[in-house]
Amino acid sequence: MIDKVEKLCMSCGACYNTCPESTISMEYDEKGFYTPKVNYDNCIECRSCIDVCAAIDYKSTNNDQPLVYAIAAEDNIRKNSTSGGFFPVIAKYVLENNGYVCGVAWNNKWKAEHIIIDKIEDLPKLQYSKYVQSDTNDVFMRIRDLLLDNKLVLFSGAPCQCAGLYKFLVKKYDNLITVDFLCAGNPSPKVWKDYLEENFDISKITDINFRAKYDDWNKGTYEAVDNINYGYILENGVKKPIGAYYDAFLKYRLYHAECLQCKYKFIPRPADFTMGDFWHFKDNKKYDSKNGLSVVLVNNSKAENILPKLKDEFVIYDKINLKGQWWKVEIGDWDKRTRERIEFFKHYGKSKSVTRLIESSVGRKYDVALLTMFNIMNYGSALVAYAVNQMIESLGYTVLMIDKDINGVDYNKTDNRSMQFAKKKYNISKYYKNNESTFELNKIVDTFVVGSDTMWWDTEWAYDYAYLDFVESSKRKIAFTTSFAHDTPAMDYNAQIRRKYLFSRFDYISTREESGVKVLKEMFGVDSISFYDPTLMVEKDIFDKLAEESDKTDSDFVFAYMLDLTPEKEEAAKYVADKLNAKLKIISNMRYKGKSKYIDENNISIEDFVYYCKNAKFIITDSFHGICFSVIYERPFLAIVNAWRGFARYKRFEEMKLKSQIIDSVEKVYEYKDFNLQIDFTTAKEKIEEERPKVYKWLSNALSTPLEKVSESDLLYDYIYQKHLSYSQGILKRFLG
Repeated sequence: MIDKVEKLCMSCGACYNTCPESTISMEYDEKGFYTPKVNYDNCIECRSCIDVCAAIDYKSTNNDQPLVYAIAAEDNIRKNSTSGGFFPVIAKYVLENNGYVCGVAWNNKWKAEHIIIDKIEDLPKLQYSKYVQSDTNDVFMRIRDLLLDNKLVLFSGAPCQCAGLYKFLVKKYDNLITVDFLCAGNPSPKVWKDYLEENFDISKITDINFRAKYDDWNKGTYEAVDNINYGYILENGVKKPIGAYYDAFLKYRLYHAECLQCKYKFIPRPADFTMGDFWHFKDNKKYDSKNGLSVVLVNNSKAENILPKLKDEFVIYDKINLKGQWWKVEIGDWDKRTRERIEFFKHYGKSKSVTRLIESSVGRKYDVALLTMFNIMNYGSALVAYAVNQMIESLGYTVLMIDKDINGVDYNKTDNRSMQFAKKKYNISKYYKNNESTFELNKIVDTFVVGSDTMWWDTEWAYDYAYLDFVESSKRKIAFTTSFAHDTPAMDYNAQIRRKYLFSRFDYISTREESGVKVLKEMFGVDSISFYDPTLMVEKDIFDKLAEESDKTDSDFVFAYMLDLTPEKEEAAKYVADKLNAKLKIISNMRYKGKSKYIDENNISIEDFVYYCKNAKFIITDSFHGICFSVIYERPFLAIVNAWRGFARYKRFEEMKLKSQIIDSVEKVYEYKDFNLQIDFTTAKEKIEEERPKVYKWLSNALSTPLEKVSESDLLYDYIYQKHLSYSQGILKRFLG
């Protein structure tokens, strides 16, 4: 039945209105849009709902070259209209002819719904735009009854609603006039409801106006986001900005997926008339009006007969030619689907705050900023960053990935696979150069998390940035499974003293290695706890989904992942593949440009990397995360310890009873007895399952526990840091201009 075409549904309500047994109800779907739900206990399978569904089958018979007019009513009418005042003029015409007008009004809960009026004094209820999907409830049935009673009816709605009404009515009625509008899309009504309830006392709201005309109609969109002169919610007598919801509406974040590839955005249009803002008038000074201007499409002969009857009500009534320029009124083939919209609805219903989710979708505010090496050319770094991001988001928080160039090597490289992956998956800050302060992020983020991976490896990333020096003392500061890389950090005395204080500012600290706990206590005087790497803590299915996104189909291969590839390691990998009578798939770090006898492709995508780990017959690696993914997918493996990158990280695998698979030299590959031997991952699985809930509980507490009062020394630090920053920026400005 009709609920089987849910993905195509535009919520017009035709099926609800037509069902002879009243078995269909319009309910919120998981994204908060109205969608039909069928009570199959009472359904007689008459298929009436399918027959009236415009989403399944609808074709307009209107003109494919409609007449177009620039129209403006008298100033006193335009003052109370969204644009040029076409709708109140045609509505008044219908009402004065003893007709009925159906349009969208706010109800007492500030829900947008279609109502029918027959009195001129009720017309203001239908004026002004309501930027949310409306509930058509039972108006189609009521309109049919009025039409059958020979009453004149005007229906105003989105193009899909007009199409739905026509499908419901089956036949054309001479006494029906329809007006659709130039529609970019309809936001989720449940998101609107949630946003209002989070930010306002609904019982004290007396007016909502998305497009108030203060001094200039031209400023009635983006200026209305935070400026109460152009858009507001009147609560308890005080005008308040609509804020983030309006911003997200304008940036296409809250729309139904079908809206963004709408089949009604073309010509011919469904309704008799199409109306909308006529923004593109600058080529004619006559139309340069601060009071508003409408564009009106006259889509058929019925409309051509009606419009001249209204001519005297307009101060501007000019026929214009838009042939080949339909983009000027946003008609045509455009697609506004965005990653941010997809991410918003992926997390909607799971986030702790719909407001913060909306804010993050438009880059206004975030719950958490994550400092990690998601942007460098390293598969392990990219995937552990993804794991942490997913863990935090699963707890209901919005996350901003801080794009700081900590190694000065990878940024802006077109072949940076990590950044290609990141742009598909994350909210990302603006780019910060190596020596550029991220202090401004305090304005838009509440909590800062550093980790995981080797962010405290001092010989590689010798910056106080990784110790959150730029974060204000009033903000939450967390280290999550962050690593020093080595058992003993290579820090000079001055760095130790600075970081001892910086560590004291942290609210929660966890490290990846047990040795890190000892270092933090003995060198810096702070308590901490150690956990397994986050790639082992998330559920495997998040990586399975990445593997599914790969287009690789290889099978029966040995996967060799060598961060620091040498000819000796390469020959050892070939030896393993030959022993297993399998193909060799070998890759090095993303930056590898050396000569190789066996690499047929390098710098593969993150998704391809996961695919190879998941499907390998055997894995040989010198990478810590190469071992992690061998464990995740229970692949037989050998790991050659990479001493330069640190022995400490490998010790956690000993307690998983995997020590025999970790060797300290390439030569020992040739001493390995049986590459077909199946490794027992039972202990590893048990350890991981035992630790996972502890990690999530710790992280949840770290993100939610109320903070202690800021100390005087911390306030002094904030003052000095800001003074130093201001001074440094002043110096740079003087010398760099």
